[in-house]
Amino acid sequence: MKKYNKPLKWETPEELESVIEKYFNNCIKSGEVPTVTGLAFALGTTRDTLLRYEKNDECNWLKRCDESVRHAYRDTIKRAKSFIESRYEQALFQQGKTVGAIFTLKNNYGYVDKQEIEQTNKSIEVKLED
Repeated sequence: MKKYNKPLKWETPEELESVIEKYFNNCIKSGEVPTVTGLAFALGTTRDTLLRYEKNDECNWLKRCDESVRHAYRDTIKRAKSFIESRYEQALFQQGKTVGAIFTLKNNYGYVDKQEIEQTNKSIEVKLED
């Protein structure tokens, strides 16, 4: 059996969720906009490590855990990211605070500007005289 030298950052998904809730509560109290990087900082880790936990199939640290535990870590992080995304969506409706929200939603959450292009094909008839 393979050894895993590096300990898990959080003993359980519930411990992870508890720290996430504290971060969100602090953001709400202070009026700070929650971010994935801010969440990672509050969790005592990096954004990259947090995202590796979310994609637990790529995370060797979680391979020692039961599949249901791995999914619990993933789902906890996905819910946290969804909450952050919802805060940016809400910011779109606050006057003067939309540029940063638009940038973040496009670059981190896959949002795109949709352009509809209408194309009309017309036939051209050319008559040549002999």
